[in-house]
Amino acid sequence: MESARKRERLREKFLQMAKEKAAAFKQRDDLYLIQLSRTLEDLTESSNRFYEELETWYGLYIPELKTSERRRYIEAVLEINDRTDEVELEAVLKHLGVNEKITEAIKQSRGAKLSKEQLKRIKALAKILMAIHKTIDDYEAYIEEMAKKVAPNATELIGGKLVALFLSHAGSLEKLADMPASTIQVLGAEKALFKHLRSKGRIKPPKHGIILLSPYVSKLPKVLRGKMARTLAAKLAIAFKTDAVDKAKVWPQLKKAIERRYEALKEEAKHLPKKARRDVRETREAQEMGRRGYGRKKWRKEVKKPFRKGPRRK
Repeated sequence: MESARKRERLREKFLQMAKEKAAAFKQRDDLYLIQLSRTLEDLTESSNRFYEELETWYGLYIPELKTSERRRYIEAVLEINDRTDEVELEAVLKHLGVNEKITEAIKQSRGAKLSKEQLKRIKALAKILMAIHKTIDDYEAYIEEMAKKVAPNATELIGGKLVALFLSHAGSLEKLADMPASTIQVLGAEKALFKHLRSKGRIKPPKHGIILLSPYVSKLPKVLRGKMARTLAAKLAIAFKTDAVDKAKVWPQLKKAIERRYEALKEEAKHLPKKARRDVRETREAQEMGRRGYGRKKWRKEVKKPFRKGPRRK
């Protein structure tokens, strides 16, 4: 009887410990940041889809309305009440900075005549879209603030939004800190990596994943992005490990090393041929063509043969 009571007390004690650990785990800031980042991705996707619908729908009424910025278009949809009122139309479009040629085209619009009730439904969609954009702005600002708290060193190197994406792919800051630089470099490119592994060397491995979203990598020619991604991933691995342990300030020296490498690669890019700056494959082909003295047509006909899987069908 006494042993049964002891077992029950031990059981209750361990259950209480497990509950406390689970509660402490859920209160971590990195998990909150991960959920915030995933919600932002969903909002951005919804915003893109709704904007396409709005542009198509409102294009029935004023097909001539074109702007480079989405928010200007949404504001125009909300503010234009009657396209036939030229004074109001010109004032609204001038306030939004719409081109004069577009304004003149809208005055003579060939769009359909919609009733007030039909326009009301379109404006309702525009209001929803504007609210989504404001929410996106709020989330982006809060992600930057949270990222500085969770991973201050990594945030200084690549920005809070990208840090949140890394955390979202890894699952937590501890998991990210355990990853080597090579894994961080291709994080987000899992499909391409497994495609390379399945091909047994026929398909080249990916050189970068979501790290490509960093300006340090994306602003360089494709030929040099792999080199920069490798350097940046190595420094990020140090930053994530430091942030997971004690959050000591190590980002200044890491950033200096990254910028030094970036400037060196920018200088190297100046000596590349123009086509090589656009595509790695074109660069290698151009070098081989020059060495053999081939023209492009002869190269494609005799050297560059298409890859064909399996036997040819009869």
